[in-house]
Amino acid sequence: MIKLTDLLNEEETFTATSKKSGETSVFKSKDSRDAAVKAGTHSKIDKDSEEDDKSKKEKPNMFSKDTGYDAPDSPKEEPKVEPTKLKYSKDGKMTQDSADSIEKELNAELGVSGMTDINLDTGTIEYFIDNDSEKAIFIGKEEGGKGIAVSFGDGGDEYKTFKNSKDAVAYAKELGKELKGGEAKEEPTKDSTKERAGNPKVNKVVRDKAKKLGVTPQKLGKEEYESRMSKAAVEALTDANFHSEARKLISVLEDNPDFAKDPNQDPNKPKDMFSDEYDEWRKTSVYGSTFYDSAEGTDDIAHSATGESGWDGIESLDAIAFDLKMNGSKKLAAKLQSIFEGATKRGFKNQSLKNLI
Repeated sequence: MIKLTDLLNEEETFTATSKKSGETSVFKSKDSRDAAVKAGTHSKIDKDSEEDDKSKKEKPNMFSKDTGYDAPDSPKEEPKVEPTKLKYSKDGKMTQDSADSIEKELNAELGVSGMTDINLDTGTIEYFIDNDSEKAIFIGKEEGGKGIAVSFGDGGDEYKTFKNSKDAVAYAKELGKELKGGEAKEEPTKDSTKERAGNPKVNKVVRDKAKKLGVTPQKLGKEEYESRMSKAAVEALTDANFHSEARKLISVLEDNPDFAKDPNQDPNKPKDMFSDEYDEWRKTSVYGSTFYDSAEGTDDIAHSATGESGWDGIESLDAIAFDLKMNGSKKLAAKLQSIFEGATKRGFKNQSLKNLI
């Protein structure tokens, strides 16, 4: 029976240098090599050279992955987050790549799911911790200078400038730890407006969708932006089968309590849906509200919210409210979120299912 040690030693060789050619000759046995040296045709290689030559000819370990055999996996290292290199575009604004890198590096450092945005007016990176519109770190070009400015919100005592990205990002991390205020929560219950912070994943999807579609106050103006986001909120609730909550939201937006009622229970509702009487009645009911109408981008925003949340009406609405907060429309955001005030998510889901139309 062939032993494993025999296999491992089978290829062992012995070398000596040919005096005639100066090249290294390989012998299959020590005796053969020694005989050639004794005969004077070869000279023995010194020990260090022999070991070096042997290592060059040594075959891979049969248990190495290089030979096709299984070998223990080496410990896997966690992927490293590359240090952020802040860059400006030609117009002097921070680049999107810089914003993405800041988000990735600060999230890794702080253990949160913060989000970044670039202020369209100033070109400053805004990093929001826990998706909170008031927990923001600003990183941008120093006003009137060449340095990189880092601060809480609009500045104050925490406003500092730096000559390089490394120091600027290091300071941003310090500020982030202060803003974080203790252990990070996976899904914060409240934000600084004292309302629900929502689901960070859904918030990000909705915010990205709105920006991609150009549904922002910078492009549309505040009034049109708020109108479209309100319609998106109504559509999201409707798409998630939160019909009674959609009516309640319209009643708040229209300041008409009667719109919260189920119009199908109105004894004056005409039976013939194709009659002139029905058309006239519909105009006076909640169904006649323009908030039920779509505008460019509203359905896409709404469906991105319901799709990401799994048709959860509360998370969908909170995500739209979050975008409003990020753009300074906190009063409207509060109106949206107020329709779920004082009840649990489960309670509202059950209530909504009972009131399907």
